[in-house]
Amino acid sequence: MIMKRSKEKELLDLGPGFYTEEEYSQCLKLLFKVNKILGFFRHTVKILQKFPKNTSVVDVGCGGGLFLLHLSKHYPDMQLMGIDISEEAICLAQNELQQWQQHKANINVEFQLQQQTEFTMLPDSVDIVLMTLVCHHIDDNELVSFLEKAHNAARKAIIINDLHRHTLAYWFYKILSPVLFRNRLITHDGLISIQRSFTRSELHFLIKQANITNYRIKWHFPFRWNILILKE
Repeated sequence: MIMKRSKEKELLDLGPGFYTEEEYSQCLKLLFKVNKILGFFRHTVKILQKFPKNTSVVDVGCGGGLFLLHLSKHYPDMQLMGIDISEEAICLAQNELQQWQQHKANINVEFQLQQQTEFTMLPDSVDIVLMTLVCHHIDDNELVSFLEKAHNAARKAIIINDLHRHTLAYWFYKILSPVLFRNRLITHDGLISIQRSFTRSELHFLIKQANITNYRIKWHFPFRWNILILKE
């Protein structure tokens, strides 16, 4: 077991000076494949089945937008919005949306740049807040504040998909990722992501620190967490 969460920053968090445009664009596309391989996408589709067809969802840290665009194929009536603090990511997401609209004009998805690094959505402004592979980028104290604000913003639920910090996960990824993903950001940052991720006890502690009580944490193979927070 990797005993403590790492505080090392990922290249993605350090900014454009640490990677090329081509690496970044390819990375965001590969991340959706990672989400599918790990089961995050499939599990999110399953959870959303419990909510009304016209539910509004905000995907925080939406990256290149592929997660939301593919969700729209399963839930065409949901109001889907992706936000990200990266102008590069939003530009790529909007370009991807335009390509999708050439084949289907009425896609109910939009993307917006999050102007501030802090989560600033108004209370009760959206039904569901979705966060996939976002929380491990945030240090503990900031994450507690982030969860509090997300809880205030969501009318119905928060869905969190993230990684389980475990030595086996680290070594499996170290061996397999260079073969599966020929992208420096994916292979390098993926290992740091695992080191920055969470044990079950840490998740319980952080969620309770945010004064959230109605939640469930589920572990899924391979080494991933799904957290569903429901508004009482």
